[in-house]
Amino acid sequence: MEQEELKEKDQLQKIRTYEEGLEEILDIRCSLYNPYKSRFRRYEIQDELISNVRNGPRDQVIEVGDLQKVYEYDWRFCRNTRKSNGELRQLYAKTWKLKVERDKHKNVVEKVKIILTK
Repeated sequence: MEQEELKEKDQLQKIRTYEEGLEEILDIRCSLYNPYKSRFRRYEIQDELISNVRNGPRDQVIEVGDLQKVYEYDWRFCRNTRKSNGELRQLYAKTWKLKVERDKHKNVVEKVKIILTK
């Protein structure tokens, strides 16, 4: 049980890391007039996030296609604050968190079934 809780916490921490990276990318992309936020830095972060997903474990909830959709389409949803930029980013973050919760509940149901069949 503790191992599953650690796995869940680890996955949620990774999701937060990806959220922060996507938030920074959108902040750079949405701030047109700030010379300190460079396109080169945005590309570095994008490559780093994609390589982390590709080289990470296969059971993680984040997929490369999700990140690429955010990179491609989310710059159109710029708002007045850094946290509110990107509707797709927010939607995918909620989806990833719900997948982790779903997996947790599936494991609990499987354990209950095992106990009941004994």
